[in-house]
Amino acid sequence: MPPANELYDYEIIVEGQLSEQWLDWFYYISLQIEENQTRIFLSKVDLAAFYGVLIQLRNKNHVIIALKKLPGTA
Repeated sequence: MPPANELYDYEIIVEGQLSEQWLDWFYYISLQIEENQTRIFLSKVDLAAFYGVLIQLRNKNHVIIALKKLPGTA
């Protein structure tokens, strides 16, 4: 597990199309909405922010297809 104070970039892919309201809730994300899935890009976030997004996805019953730490970050 990475140190809690390190900042990383992540990509999370979920089933379906997320609302752009997510951009209001999390200032550090961008969305790429596709036909059957949404790619969520988290930019320079610590573990608390990363887990915050995962918890919201779980609470709203979104199915996570994939997640990864993007190369070239800390």
